[in-house]
Amino acid sequence: MSRWPNVHTLADTKVIDLARDADGGVVGVVVEDAAGQRRELRGRAVIGADGRFSLVARKVDAQTTESRDDVATTIYFDTWHDVARYDDEPDPIAHIHGSCDGFSFVFMPTSEGRTIVLAQGRADAYAALEGEPDAIYESLLRARPHLWWRLAQARRCHAPAGMKRVGNTFRTAAGPGWALVGDAYHQKDSIDAQGIYDALLGAKLLAEQLVAWSQGHVPWNIAMARYSAAIYAACKPMFDATMGRLQREIYSVPPPAVAKTMMRWMITHPDYGRRYAALVTRQLAPSAFLPPLTLLSLAARGAWQRLRRKLTGSDPTDPRRP
Repeated sequence: MSRWPNVHTLADTKVIDLARDADGGVVGVVVEDAAGQRRELRGRAVIGADGRFSLVARKVDAQTTESRDDVATTIYFDTWHDVARYDDEPDPIAHIHGSCDGFSFVFMPTSEGRTIVLAQGRADAYAALEGEPDAIYESLLRARPHLWWRLAQARRCHAPAGMKRVGNTFRTAAGPGWALVGDAYHQKDSIDAQGIYDALLGAKLLAEQLVAWSQGHVPWNIAMARYSAAIYAACKPMFDATMGRLQREIYSVPPPAVAKTMMRWMITHPDYGRRYAALVTRQLAPSAFLPPLTLLSLAARGAWQRLRRKLTGSDPTDPRRP
């Protein structure tokens, strides 16, 4: 932080409360250091960038303006060494395995030959499983041979970490003397990996309005109204798309005949992967991800691809099985 002379850091210090003026507006924070000493720090605005369980949001009683509890998931993950390669491609890539039974699994290559393996499922399905998280996590993987062959000779690095009942929420974005950004303002399930994007986008949109306000171009209430409208408009379409994906891929159980044919043909076609990558990097609008004609085209081309390769004696969707 020494590069920025107007940024001051306080080591071993935490925010424990907000300072307010006579009208109840936020005018600063109350902090406590490692020795238990408290003091008040004043500022023109307080920004709650303190995550999903934001103290700022709680202290200002920021209201939940929208929520989807009906598609909540629970997630556990661990890092593994020496995970077997999925195929013969030179560079490892992430793989998503949907088991069409309320659970989904992700293999995410990282540095030094390690792979993060994530097990995600319906919150109610997870809650029905008995045992400690470590045992539940591994039993879910062992019960699926299409996953476990990659892990049978691998080594786990830690005990699993995770979160129960991941929230899908919007809060009031700002008020007198305060504003929220990142997970403090908006949370959605990590299935589409949008948290960092939303946080950075929110910081940019908030910064634009803070600059306009601090330079005297607009009053605080107008600046924050603009920020609130802009960040909601930016996040809402992807929020709806993610809720739709949770409903389709986690909370719906398709007939086996459909899951093993049309769905498998569609999602294993390379063009589906390219479209999904464009969606989660916001290069493709959610409304344009899978319109009906595209969906049918992918299913048909996937079926033809599978048939053509099946005739040569290999299954393109599972290199371990002929």
